[in-house]
Amino acid sequence: MQKTLNDIAKLFSGQPEKAFSRVPFKNTKQVYLLQGDDISQTGFVNGKLSTNVYISDLKRYEKNKLIAGDVVFLCRGSGLRAAYITEDIASQGVIAGANFIVIRPNKSLKGEVITAFLNIKSIIGFKVRVLSLSTYFVSLKSIKTISIPDLDIDKQNEISDLFYSAHEELTTGVEQVKQKYEQKYSHLHKLLNDD
Repeated sequence: MQKTLNDIAKLFSGQPEKAFSRVPFKNTKQVYLLQGDDISQTGFVNGKLSTNVYISDLKRYEKNKLIAGDVVFLCRGSGLRAAYITEDIASQGVIAGANFIVIRPNKSLKGEVITAFLNIKSIIGFKVRVLSLSTYFVSLKSIKTISIPDLDIDKQNEISDLFYSAHEELTTGVEQVKQKYEQKYSHLHKLLNDD
């Protein structure tokens, strides 16, 4: 059985530029702004966020801040992709920028499953508007109508486990490659600098 994302989640657009300031002023709260470069290809947010913004409308912030379990979908750019919001990222006080759609799942489907599904779905599967040769846009309306399998909890847990293990393996593999590169580069440096 299939359900639309609108059936199983609350969806809303990320915050437009007018919702925050890039410079502090009186009675504002400093938060982090999630941007496209913060999203990995594996469905996670890359570590610590660095883009500070300032919000004066605290009610709006409380309503739109990212919480653990949310999914963010980068809906504009050359690399459309989704990321799962972990407890660690949510605890930093983060809002999504205007290039994102926030998907807040209800209890019937895990955020990890939605993230994996959106990242596996080909660009052809979205109702995409081409903005330029390499820039695409998917509307909130289009995302709401995407059909996703209605999976039992055992299947969701299996997908979730695979989602985390694939990310961990890739992260570990990248670190090992970096270490080998540094070792070889260090050896090269030594060979080139020996008299």
